[in-house]
This record gives sequence, C-alpha cells and structure tokens, in this order.
Amino acid sequence: MPLRKLAALAACAAFAAAAAADEWKQYRYPDEGFAVEFPAAPTAKELPSSPQRVRGIQRTARDDAGTEYLGQATLYQPGVRAKYPADVLLRAAIDGLRNAGKCALRDARDFPFPGAVAREVILDRCGEGNTARARFVLLGDWLYLVLAIGRPGIEQSADTARLLDSFTVIGK
Repeated sequence: MPLRKLAALAACAAFAAAAAADEWKQYRYPDEGFAVEFPAAPTAKELPSSPQRVRGIQRTARDDAGTEYLGQATLYQPGVRAKYPADVLLRAAIDGLRNAGKCALRDARDFPFPGAVAREVILDRCGEGNTARARFVLLGDWLYLVLAIGRPGIEQSADTARLLDSFTVIGK
C-alpha cells in the first residue's frame, strides 16, 4: 500500500477515534444530586420503593461496542443511615449488585470521595462472562452507583475511567 494511502487511513482512524471521544456529554440530575458523563443519551428507569428506599433512579447508556454505562441514585428511608453503619450499607449494595448480575467479586477497596464513604469494586463472570467496574458513594441518605459493564478488560478501559471519574455530586 502506498505510504500516502496508509497515512490517509491513519488520519481517518485518528479522526474517528477523536469524534467518538467527543460524543461523551455530561448529564446533570439535580433532583438526585449528581452529574455524570455518558457516551450517548441515557435512558431513565425509576426504581420501586422498598422498606429501605424512598426512591431511586437509574440512568443507562450503551456504546457501539455493547458496553453498558450506568449512573444510579438511591434515597434511603429516614432512619436507615442511623440504624446501619456505612460499611454495612455498602456491603449490602455490593452484594446486591454481585447477586443481581450473578458475578464473582474480584476486588473491593475503599475509594476517596470528599465527605462520603466510597468503595470501588471489580466483578467478573457477570451474566454471560462480562466484567464490571463500579463505584459506590454513600453520602448522607443517598447511595450512588456508577458502573461500566462489558467484555473482559473493560475495567481497564479509558471509557470506564472517564465514566467513573466524571461522577460528581451537585446541589439539589
């Protein structure tokens, strides 16, 4: 292949990669108190109330490779935080995610998040062999979950890091 054609193909590939990176956009959810970037417009799903949860909302988006990105906010019933220590609530949330996805927990570690208790996890063998990387942030009566799930190796991808690092708490 002539060098000129090869250079043109490389330039096209670089442009396509840059264009894909530019598709990410920040979405703000002031009622739930968070903002996060997604690679496409997310869909919303209300979570049913429960004895522990007043309300919850889940936002999900999927990229062209089939990776699913999720941002979720759960408002606990009054008194739940007073009744259960942060570690118990985080453990229950991590186990709930692990069980729902039929995953194996590979790693769980504390994650620094100002004013909150936070944990990052990596899950393997979810569903049909997927891998997930997630952060749980417990702040006041709110539990936030930010997650990317897809093919093995997704836990190390730049897009997963972008999603997780873009999560911020905003004023309601």
